Parts: sequence; C-alpha cells; structure tokens
Amino acid sequence: MRKYIKNIFLEMIPVILGILIALFINNWKENSDNQKFINTIMANMRLEIKDNVKDLEAFLQINK
Repeated sequence: MRKYIKNIFLEMIPVILGILIALFINNWKENSDNQKFINTIMANMRLEIKDNVKDLEAFLQINK
C-alpha cells in the first residue's frame, strides 16, 4: 500500500511541475503584453499632448 501511494506521488510531481512551468510562462507572457500595451498608450499620450500644445500655441497667437 505504501509503495502504491509513493508511486502516485512520484507520478504527480512531473504533472505539478509542468503546471507550474506553464503558469510561469503564461504570467511572463501576460506581463510582456501588458508592458507593450502600456508603452503604446504612453506613446499615444505623448503625441496627443504635443498636438494639444501646438493647437494651444496657435490659438494663443491668433487671439493676442
């Protein structure tokens, strides 16, 4: 009986390790995707701010 239980645990170890590795890879990929998304948003915000500053400067020149 003990040998049977020992064999079950020995068979479970690779499965558990496989699951943990898969979770680690998934988490790493998700973090990478999130960082790319954040970088894209930040670049778009910079462009938007630059455009707004140009528009404000033009508006101020017209309305002096």
